[in-house]
Amino acid sequence: TSAAFCRHGAMGKRRLLVFGHAQSEHLARYVMPFVVTDDVHVATLHPSPHPPAWTEHVLPRRTGGELDYLLAIPAASRVVRAVQPTLIQAHYATGYGTIGAFVSADCPRALTAWGSDVTVTSTRRVLVRAS
Repeated sequence: TSAAFCRHGAMGKRRLLVFGHAQSEHLARYVMPFVVTDDVHVATLHPSPHPPAWTEHVLPRRTGGELDYLLAIPAASRVVRAVQPTLIQAHYATGYGTIGAFVSADCPRALTAWGSDVTVTSTRRVLVRAS
């Protein structure tokens, strides 16, 4: 079943699916140690400017604004079905954290808050204030 595959991965390798800004130094530093031992996928609205060490899935940008995170959820759910991850990791509580929270998935999820996404940005975002 897909749930069993999600937990065990292919050939014993874990499949990590990260939702985050692929141009972010934080994301690259977090992901690189896993690239050596695991099958790492990054789904992003902000693709890496250079060939990444991971498999990158570019999510569609339609408005150029914050609404893109919500509009990307269906495409992100398709990435989850294709990758069948062992773990979903969302970087930043806002934006990519929203995608990670609402994608359809049958595996554990983790959220990494990097500081300003909680202390500064969240006071300006309507969805965060409403939650």
